[in-house]
Amino acid sequence: MRSCLLALALVVVSATACAAGVPDPANSDVDPCLVVCPAGDIVFHVTVRDFNNVPILNSSVYIDLCGCPVVVLCPASTTDPYLRPSNCQIAKLTDAQGHADFAIRAGGVCSGLGAKVYADGVFLAQRNVASPDQDGNLMVQAADLALASSKVGSTDPTADFDCDGHVTQADVDFVVPHGGHRCPPTDPTPTIRSTWGGLKIIYR
Repeated sequence: MRSCLLALALVVVSATACAAGVPDPANSDVDPCLVVCPAGDIVFHVTVRDFNNVPILNSSVYIDLCGCPVVVLCPASTTDPYLRPSNCQIAKLTDAQGHADFAIRAGGVCSGLGAKVYADGVFLAQRNVASPDQDGNLMVQAADLALASSKVGSTDPTADFDCDGHVTQADVDFVVPHGGHRCPPTDPTPTIRSTWGGLKIIYR
């Protein structure tokens, strides 16, 4: 009997050890609203925990936007606060608290839960995408405000910025302070260093 109990205990310990460090969708947290802006001033929060509800450090969190062809990421930049595995994916490592905060520089919208969130390859959640840049031209303009206004009274998730299930005037008002937002300046083109002799020749 004692040997059976010992074997069972070893199985439990082994299972617990295997679960440690593996992302658990049930214990992890993903913001209900995925909202992007070309200026990257809206943060999407992901917290990754394992099956023991322990935060995971250096978990690789991916946001896959490949199922959202109308969502456009700003041109890649050395100042991006995340990695760019592809032209429709962004990634970031979690900190000691299991947090990965994404200030996504993008425009355009996506319904149908086309955006997917993974941690270390484990599927965590899928989300719609809303944006003050409703038309995806990477600039928030009057046309975007008009598009959001046209959705008032509907349940269209692409303009439901507070995720309450309805597009209201409050959602339209959310767009206003983002007016004029666009992608950050692109990286400057590297200049080729010339020698002093070369410069002298040019200016002779």
